[in-house]
Amino acid sequence: MAMQALATSRLEFSYSTQALLAHGALIWLLCLVAFPALSRPLPFIAAIQCANAFVLAMHPLKIAALGSPVFYTDLNSAVVLLRTLPLWITIGVALAFALLLALLLVSLRKRASSAFAVLGLAGVLIAFATYAAPVLHRAETGFDAFKAASESVERVAREGPLAFVVNDRAALLNTQNRPPEADAIARILEGPWRGWQTQAGRNVHLVLFEGLWDVSAVANVRPGRDPFDPRLRTAWESQGSPRVLTPVFGGGTANSEFEALCGLPAHETAITFVSEMRKDMMCLPAMFAALGYSSIANHAHRADNWNRKRAYALAGFNQYRAIGSFRMDDLDGDYLTDRSFFAQNRAALQGHRGPVFNYLVTLSTHWYYPRNQAARPDVITIDPASGYDTYYRYVNSLRYSTTALMDWVEQVLAEDPDALIVVFGDHAPVISDHRDVSASDARSLIGDLKIRDAGVVADSDATGLLVGLSRTPLLVLGRTNGVAISTEMPLYEMPRLMADLLGLEGSLPQLDMGRGLSGDLVVRRYGTHVLARRGGVWKQCPDTASWDCKLARESVANRDKLRADAAYGAQHTYALAGIQVGGAGSRGMAVLDALPACQLHIADLSPRTFVLNEGEGHQIQINYEGEARGTFVLRIGAHAAALSRSDGSLQVGADMFPELKQAGRYPASIHCEESKASPQSLGYITAEGAGNP
Repeated sequence: MAMQALATSRLEFSYSTQALLAHGALIWLLCLVAFPALSRPLPFIAAIQCANAFVLAMHPLKIAALGSPVFYTDLNSAVVLLRTLPLWITIGVALAFALLLALLLVSLRKRASSAFAVLGLAGVLIAFATYAAPVLHRAETGFDAFKAASESVERVAREGPLAFVVNDRAALLNTQNRPPEADAIARILEGPWRGWQTQAGRNVHLVLFEGLWDVSAVANVRPGRDPFDPRLRTAWESQGSPRVLTPVFGGGTANSEFEALCGLPAHETAITFVSEMRKDMMCLPAMFAALGYSSIANHAHRADNWNRKRAYALAGFNQYRAIGSFRMDDLDGDYLTDRSFFAQNRAALQGHRGPVFNYLVTLSTHWYYPRNQAARPDVITIDPASGYDTYYRYVNSLRYSTTALMDWVEQVLAEDPDALIVVFGDHAPVISDHRDVSASDARSLIGDLKIRDAGVVADSDATGLLVGLSRTPLLVLGRTNGVAISTEMPLYEMPRLMADLLGLEGSLPQLDMGRGLSGDLVVRRYGTHVLARRGGVWKQCPDTASWDCKLARESVANRDKLRADAAYGAQHTYALAGIQVGGAGSRGMAVLDALPACQLHIADLSPRTFVLNEGEGHQIQINYEGEARGTFVLRIGAHAAALSRSDGSLQVGADMFPELKQAGRYPASIHCEESKASPQSLGYITAEGAGNP
């Protein structure tokens, strides 16, 4: 009881007496099993009490921060979070766990009974997880995720901290073991799938911009200048400042990715990439691949983070360029700057044949917003000048990153005027230094920041705040084919927008055949909150008290069924659409996680035509873009010579090729000695006249 009071004394949450008694009994049982093996009980008791304090406090802290308790799937998120936190925090967590382990080891006797006690402890925990806790769980037979979400805080208070996590695991397994049947899917979908009526040929670039958000919604802190690059602000406002409605706040980028790529709402508490994607799906990358595109994902982070290495393959990407394939030549903290990221992406696509779907996930504006101050000094002041350090770091990082984005956009469109570029933010950023852990609603997300999104009309301030946090900028650049950009679009509608912009007259089957699920409502599940808009006014839907809320809840529940069917079920959706997507991972995806031994993007070769005169020392020069990597050999006719590198070009003396002493037209090619690939043709070099023999 003392630990309960200590852990939750400052939070508006408490466990029930029944839950605390059951939890306490489990802790005492662990101590009793371990007691015969203890030579020093005090270190063991200290370790158990420290761990117990953490277990008791973890749910209240997350409820205060994000409005929901710790779910089983958050264990995966914890590993990802540690990978993205500053190194000193990761080291601190590791040291804390090492200290606990040391206390446990010091307390054990050095004899066989210790091993038996450890086995006994493991047995108690396994028995608890397998038999004791799940008997409290009443698994739902359907997909009423809203009930589980709205009752989650009540359930953790009733069941206790460990039992709730175990029960949540049981519920997740129960759901995944009972995917929707064919008749349930058939009742949801409408009409035959139209397919893609037009072949697209434009290059397409989809940019997930980490933490992109418009801080003009913050009323009590103001930047001295716009954090958006002026070109971005102008282009965005010229389109009516459209937004996407994202599913997450402050993190969980992978769920925003899933929605934008696959056209279905992500799981409300789990990371869909990690917990649900088990089969090949018809997502944007697969759609573009079917249309003859190369679908390439780019993210300068660990390839397996958020299970992207597997999830990207299941979504249909042909290639994934992870952190090892980028030169970490310009860093903000541990992250590659967006300027370098965009430049390397552009260089990698030079000379690419055929249309490309180029998907980019940026990192420079990732929380905690580190920045190389020597290379990128502060350019934005804020008012008030102190007390909002996180906000200050964010707006300065945002300015540099949006400038890098718009420089890249101008370069891409200058080289390829017909390209389509779509940019969106994955979630609102965490920018408050003063989190109000006692707040019981969405105000706990923003602390003492006062957010007033002028574009949101809602039935209450709490609803307006949730909608405002869900909204992130959407920017479309390039020819739009007259398509009107929605001012508020759920992120899972992104594939439909992309198809419309390309004039495909059809989108993903789960979107096309589920077109009427929401009627004339706009529906967004934000975390565990269900939001619905009709007639321009937003409302929250914790129950089915109104017709709008009944329709909103049913539409999201039905989309959850479609996601379950496609991600790990029998894929009845695709069968009804008349398409075959293959088994799990059957498509194959190349993962580039190391810099290539050979890299050369040739701009031009000169001269193409000349007269070689003895003693003039003509040079053949190959100019290239970006970075050249490898040892290169030029072949003209039957002779080859090594190229030397100098100031963005490769050079070799023309007198190395006897063919050029005779008039004629000679084939030229270049080969990288570290590569097994065939030589690259450079066309022909012409010698006019003969040099002196």
